[in-house]
Amino acid sequence: EICFDHVTFSYRKKGEPNIRDLSFRIRRGETLGIIGEIGSGKSTIVNLLLRLYDPDQGQIYIAGRDVRGIPTRELRQMFGVVFQNDTLFEDTIAGNVTLGRRMSEEQVREALLYARASEFVEGRSGREEEALNIKGANLSGGQKQRVLIARALAAGPRILILDDSSSALDYRTDAQLRRGIRERFQETTLVIVAQRIILKNH
Repeated sequence: EICFDHVTFSYRKKGEPNIRDLSFRIRRGETLGIIGEIGSGKSTIVNLLLRLYDPDQGQIYIAGRDVRGIPTRELRQMFGVVFQNDTLFEDTIAGNVTLGRRMSEEQVREALLYARASEFVEGRSGREEEALNIKGANLSGGQKQRVLIARALAAGPRILILDDSSSALDYRTDAQLRRGIRERFQETTLVIVAQRIILKNH
């Protein structure tokens, strides 16, 4: 469960706050959509949840615990996060998914499957061991995003944050991806940050 309790925050600490008196609660396994224009405060909510910043006023709780009382390492391990500007490295597809973490081949394949990346990975000669260029230059924009989402899913996070991370996907693939995540990761709390709305029946 995630709870923002009357949270106010300003980057500059003077003038108008970036977020003022924000309160909401989402239960485990539910989905929160944060939709708005650039500069509207969407990513600020994510930054506060990850405790990259602390609120000026109010509290943020995860599973009833104030995030300021959760050790940083424990807090980070709760999350799988994909930011819009995340990077792929000059490594194999599997290496980009595991990112140095100890994971089985089955975990990697399952993460790629539910990120809708298996569709193009299985068509490559090296499959999961196919080498990627720096920044994934030999992938399309949508393929890059799906590998990054697989990276976030691979460890089975308690909270999954997708911060404008499917902007290169067509509407149908985006909807299929979210449906697959919901079916497989039913206990994972999902936070989706976007500038567009995807209708459920697409």
